[in-house]
Amino acid sequence: MKFFQLSTFILSLIVFFSAPLYAHGKEELKADINQMVELLEQYHPDPYVHIGKDNFYQKKNNLIHDFPQLTVNQIKVRMMKLISSIRDGHTVLFPSGENEFDNWFPLSFYKFSDGFYVVTADIRYSELIGKRIETINGVSPEKVFEKTADLLSSDNNSGRNWSTFYMSSGDALKALNIIENPKKIELVLREENGEALKKIVKAIEIPFDIDYRFWGEMFPNSRYREGNYVFGASKNPLIEFANRSQNGFNEDLPLHLQARRAYWYKYLPEHKAIYLHLTHITDAGRGSYESFEQFYKEVFRVAEENKVEKFILDQRYNSGGDGSVLIPFVHQFIRSDNINQYGKLFMITGRKTFSAGIMLMDLMLKHTKVLVVGEPAGAPRNSYGDNLTFYLKNSGMEFNISSVYWQLTSSADTAWEQRVDIPAVFSGENYFSGKDPAVDYILNLDGPYQSLPDMLIEKGGKITNEEYQKRKKMYDAYSLWWNPFQENLMRYAARELYDAGRKKDGIIGFQLLLDQYPKSWRAWRDFGKAYLSSNDKEKALECFQEGLKINPGYEYFREQVSKLQKEE
Repeated sequence: MKFFQLSTFILSLIVFFSAPLYAHGKEELKADINQMVELLEQYHPDPYVHIGKDNFYQKKNNLIHDFPQLTVNQIKVRMMKLISSIRDGHTVLFPSGENEFDNWFPLSFYKFSDGFYVVTADIRYSELIGKRIETINGVSPEKVFEKTADLLSSDNNSGRNWSTFYMSSGDALKALNIIENPKKIELVLREENGEALKKIVKAIEIPFDIDYRFWGEMFPNSRYREGNYVFGASKNPLIEFANRSQNGFNEDLPLHLQARRAYWYKYLPEHKAIYLHLTHITDAGRGSYESFEQFYKEVFRVAEENKVEKFILDQRYNSGGDGSVLIPFVHQFIRSDNINQYGKLFMITGRKTFSAGIMLMDLMLKHTKVLVVGEPAGAPRNSYGDNLTFYLKNSGMEFNISSVYWQLTSSADTAWEQRVDIPAVFSGENYFSGKDPAVDYILNLDGPYQSLPDMLIEKGGKITNEEYQKRKKMYDAYSLWWNPFQENLMRYAARELYDAGRKKDGIIGFQLLLDQYPKSWRAWRDFGKAYLSSNDKEKALECFQEGLKINPGYEYFREQVSKLQKEE
């Protein structure tokens, strides 16, 4: 993550150790590996925190041991995977410097909930757009993805899901033994009528372009954007989309695809909603705005004048920028009593939300009453950033290394992904039919979205339990990153109701709480205290005993367990 003038991954400081040598062999690459590790240990705050130093060195030694059986490109992809194994999305190795990763298939792939699809393509292959891939040279796209995804570093599994970049690289696919000829692949795709479609796709030669990875599902290699490329969502020439997107909108597309510039917004009077789209954080002007500040002040003026009932901040494609401009922006939400309400303020995140986008997510979660919708962001709130750029001496491969640890939450927070309040994941059918599970859900809500703790207080335990079970079933596939309610808010609600005499409601609240947070010793403590206040010593003892298992050093648990056991 970068705080000052981020350009997503690339920090302005670039360190050259020497000019790249364009003719190199295995011995030179061996020296590059040693240089790579030296740089990593010199500049990264803690490179082995996730993988362990012994494990990393074993991978490095295995790579050097395998040198005689590997081609130069195979060594390069193994070097890239070695670096990505430390699980830091800002610490990345790129195959730049020599023209060996220049064969690219003019297709872009995307991983949807129901499989891999072609999302953009050269006009020669436009018939493939919107079709689900069955095999790539006889190999399932899932296996191809698993082999290629770790060539591009990622912080968590959500960020990794975005890494379809190298699935389009003929050189990478050959080095990974997926194809024999880097200049062509055979795709088998599924037609809408269920029939299989076979297609040979030929590679084009384009110099390696690092910026390509930032555009993901929408654009091909930037050096090829001016060609006859078709944008999958509209089936129109990409250049037309890009031109309209500079200052205007592609009105025929769903909101999230109407423009791909740093920031823009729309007021939706039929929904009394504001939709603010943020893809890059910069203080610079865009379109008719002289600065980001001028832009967001207009947004909030329109929101206040129209007393909007929903405010949607969509940053699912925000891969970073200048984090120094974020605090004044978040202050606008804080000071707006009309907007800053639970159930009215929504933030959409996704696999591409990264770097300064994580900083914005963190600020919103800490200081506003925002609900998170979509997929988990592409990095945790505690992660590394501010990468420095180096070039390996012999191969010229570009090596970005994080130089700062950003601890945005507590030191005990080791979560890989920020949980989402309302999961909303694209399927291929959603995307190509113009549906948006996130925005459509928010706009179609009948009134503010109600939290389960609030529901418990207002509507009682029975209705709340029914709604919890309904949501739990609905989001079962996303249970690892769905957040049904905040632990402390449900704990306070359950305790408040029990103490107020609504004991049945309070007990249901505690039961829901412990169903979701069984390791919360505070929940067991408060549940035990509630039973103790009703003189139900048997149930209180059970709660305190469970809490003691989790927090054996907590004196209160030890005292209560000892006292209650003596009274039995």
